[in-house]
Amino acid sequence: MPLLITAINAHAGVTIDKIKSRGELYCGGQAEGLGFHTPDTAGNWKGFAVDYCRALATALLNDPGKYVYKPMSFVQTFTALQTGEVDIITTSTTYTVSRDAVLGLEFPRVYFYSGNAFMVKKSANVSGPKDLSGATICNITGSTNVSSVDDYFRKNGMTYTPVNFDKIDDAFNAYKSDRCDAISQEPPVLASFRSSLGNPDDNVILDTTISKEPFAPVVLEKDPDWVNLVRQTINATITAEELGVTAANVEEIAKTSKDPEVRRLLGAEGDIGTKMSLANDWVVKVVKAVGNYGEIYDRNLGAQSVLKIPRGVNNLWSNGGLIYSPPWR
Repeated sequence: MPLLITAINAHAGVTIDKIKSRGELYCGGQAEGLGFHTPDTAGNWKGFAVDYCRALATALLNDPGKYVYKPMSFVQTFTALQTGEVDIITTSTTYTVSRDAVLGLEFPRVYFYSGNAFMVKKSANVSGPKDLSGATICNITGSTNVSSVDDYFRKNGMTYTPVNFDKIDDAFNAYKSDRCDAISQEPPVLASFRSSLGNPDDNVILDTTISKEPFAPVVLEKDPDWVNLVRQTINATITAEELGVTAANVEEIAKTSKDPEVRRLLGAEGDIGTKMSLANDWVVKVVKAVGNYGEIYDRNLGAQSVLKIPRGVNNLWSNGGLIYSPPWR
């Protein structure tokens, strides 16, 4: 579609200036969630969400290690962002209309599509959510999982007893000790918890999801340069996968590719990076550090991880999924 555009030379926003002055990016999120954010044996944080902290640290500070991941309970995350304790929330946070419109927050773009589900004991012989009428259900205070469970039970004329906790670990421990009949979270979170149990096969994640839960990083609104950088960093990893650019080949492709979109993405031509107040080859450094979207997914959630969650709707649009980036031009 034809459109007349006048480029405005970017000036780094308040958050970007603060991060550069500090020399570190502060990321916040829930205390632990295998696949998204969890410490390894050396205390280094790993996961899908953490990799996007690393990507942003690379884009801004030219070093994927220049970030601090600050674990907290879910109910603390938005406050930590609003008070400046963290620059971004990268945990599994659902993008909703009310959060976007009312809380002064911005969700730059969805990077993982999920839905709310239930896990139950296999011995309960529950075949689907409609078998849970009258059940006691563990959940996380302040999460969208609480409201989606409530909506589902009300819509279907069912009753249940909620048992909500500030910390996800407390909810999991309550489920393990039989304080509730079911626990409600997104399938990847449930799969992570299930894999940690001594008897994972005695627990079943029900196939039916009862809501849409699009995950996105969260930043403060009214800082368009920071919002844009977060958005375009995610877009860059998606475009890299679309174009076959990987951590292993990105440097060589940047030197040799004749494909105009590849060349624009990697800064070999055009000046998109410069206009974002970044090095023009910033995407080369990001992909070298963390890989493309598919590599990030597979390493933390997919075939190369202990979770082995199929891509499903989180596949590229060209493979039948919902993951799609605007053209890099």
